[in-house]
Amino acid sequence: MMKGAIFATFCLALLGGFVHAEKECTPLTEAAAANTILLQAVEAAGLTDLLTADDASFTIFAPTDEAFTDVLTKLDITAEELLGMPEVLGEILKFHVLAEPKMAADLGTGGTFPTALTEASCDTTDLVVEVDDDGVTVGGGLTEATVTTADVEACADTVIHVIDTVLVPCPLKLGGDSAGGSGGSSSGGSK
Repeated sequence: MMKGAIFATFCLALLGGFVHAEKECTPLTEAAAANTILLQAVEAAGLTDLLTADDASFTIFAPTDEAFTDVLTKLDITAEELLGMPEVLGEILKFHVLAEPKMAADLGTGGTFPTALTEASCDTTDLVVEVDDDGVTVGGGLTEATVTTADVEACADTVIHVIDTVLVPCPLKLGGDSAGGSGGSSSGGSK
């Protein structure tokens, strides 16, 4: 298992070195070196400007590198094949982003939260967050993830929660085929 190499670091690396009004951000480009696929995915999906805007204010549920590798295996595709599908990448990545920063305490007992995925290839655009004695789980699409590290503060009012599974909102159309994730529910839209 690749410890410490997380999807969150790509976001932090993109934001690294940016000086926010109240704090200086620490660049983590060295840590992001292990996140090459994810850095390329953000670029291929055309999300770099969104995530690095001066007024960026998000919550990012960030899968680990292991989670990203697992989803590629389950979908039976290579990273290069996925990188060649910017619409699919955009749908997956936007499903991990809430349009406002939410620390773990702000999630309360859970609920349904709108994501940056405002239009999807199915009816699922909201994340369902469940909080109980065992921790925090996030789902709403085809997969469900557990928060393994909460409240990583990044620059520009962005909060990152590290998760153990890539969230897949809809069955993916891969070269004419439809593929979905495993586990989780197939609920869609707001509840």
